[in-house]
Amino acid sequence: MKLLFLWIVALHVCTAIATTKVMHLTSLTEFKWQNRLLIIQVNSKKELSQLQDEIYYHSSDFNDRKLLMLISINDKTWILDATTAQTVSPQLNHQVLKIINQNLEKVLLIGLDGGIKNRYTAKTFSLEQVFNEIDLMPMRSRKTDD
Repeated sequence: MKLLFLWIVALHVCTAIATTKVMHLTSLTEFKWQNRLLIIQVNSKKELSQLQDEIYYHSSDFNDRKLLMLISINDKTWILDATTAQTVSPQLNHQVLKIINQNLEKVLLIGLDGGIKNRYTAKTFSLEQVFNEIDLMPMRSRKTDD
């Protein structure tokens, strides 16, 4: 049963990647006050697929926290959420690659205000760490108090 589930998720990821559109956002500032971002560099499509699986598994957590992943692979950046994978515009791709090159081996958490909230070590970071940190943020606290 688990193998069937993994096969379906892998098929979903391959289909999403094969049918991607270019996201027309041209700057990280366009996400400001709309989404939190995780910026990650991966080295293979297998790692990309694994991250898509994690996003799918945690889709309600991502949606609830307004969280998207920007994933760079082979100098190309993808926006991933629970249902889609889209490549970004050349301008945004350039910005993401610049940030990644300044923060090698790190996963960056960008807050709703557009500021870097944390730099996690890529080899040891977990989504649970990110979710816990977001839940402690003032913007998140105000949302849950309402």
